Amino acid sequence: AVDCDDLKDSPSKREARAELSLPQDALVIGVVCRLAWYKGCRDAIRILARLNPRWHLVFCGDGPMQKYLADVAKLEGVGQRTHFAGMLPDMRPAYAAMDAFLFLSKLEPFGLVIAEAMAARVPVFGLGGEGDYREPFYPLVTAENSIFVERAHPGDHSSPEPAAIIDQLARHINDFGDDPRPFTAMIDRASRWVRERFDRRVQADAMFEAYELVMGRPTDSPK
Repeated sequence: AVDCDDLKDSPSKREARAELSLPQDALVIGVVCRLAWYKGCRDAIRILARLNPRWHLVFCGDGPMQKYLADVAKLEGVGQRTHFAGMLPDMRPAYAAMDAFLFLSKLEPFGLVIAEAMAARVPVFGLGGEGDYREPFYPLVTAENSIFVERAHPGDHSSPEPAAIIDQLARHINDFGDDPRPFTAMIDRASRWVRERFDRRVQADAMFEAYELVMGRPTDSPK
C-alpha cells in the first residue's frame, strides 16, 4: 500500500530537479530500485540509447552494479544523459522530477514503486516480468493504466532482452515524449486505480475485514 495523500505534498518539478542535480530542460525517465542484475538496470541504458537525445535517465537507489552501469553508459554514448541519485530518504522529489517511470525487474513480488509512480501521476512504462503486480484477481498493472511490453522469454532471468523488444518499448516512450496528450487518460486511470485499491487506508480496512473473518465474526455484526 502507498499513502496517496502524502505524495500530493511534493516539490515542484523545478525544485525536485534542482535538488537531484538533474537538467531542467530535459525529459527525465526514472528507475527506482536496487542496482542489481535482476532489476533489469542494464536494459534501462539500452533503452536510453534508443530514445530522443532530449531524454535523460536517473537511477534512484544503490547497489553493486552502479560502477558497471556508469561504464556501460559511457560506452553506449549516453554517459552525459545518465544520472545516479543514490539512496534517497524521501522519494517524493524523485517522482516529482520524472516525466516517465521505467520498470524493468525480471522478478518482482509486488512492485510498490509502480504504485508510488502511479499515485504521483507519472506514466509507467516497462517490460513484463514475473510477479504478483500482474496477478489476475487483484492486479496493480493493467493494459489500461500502463504500457508494458512482454519479454521474449519470460522466466529467463539471465539472458539479455532481444533488441526488438527493447526497440518496441523505446518507441512507446518516444511517442510519449513527442506528444504526451494521448497518454493523459492512462495517467488518470492509473492514479484512480491506486487510490481506490492500493491506498494505505483501503488496505488497512481490508486487513481488518480479513482479521474479522479469520476470527469468525462478520464485519457487520454488533460489537
